[in-house]
Amino acid sequence: MQCANLTDEDLWRQIAENTNAMSALLLGDTDSVNGSDCREKLRSRALTLDKCHREYRDLAAELLRRY
Repeated sequence: MQCANLTDEDLWRQIAENTNAMSALLLGDTDSVNGSDCREKLRSRALTLDKCHREYRDLAAELLRRY
């Protein structure tokens, strides 16, 4: 993602979307991770959450750099 090419409004919008995605992952349906492939589903969620967190840090860092 090229944060430097985004407007301030776009950065804030993506931060909000990213925050919503992280919240959904953390508060997601825990019943869906029961069963034989529980570990793989949890691993997938953790990887997705890590990606969202990295994107969030990049977006926030760009805003801090600007101001």
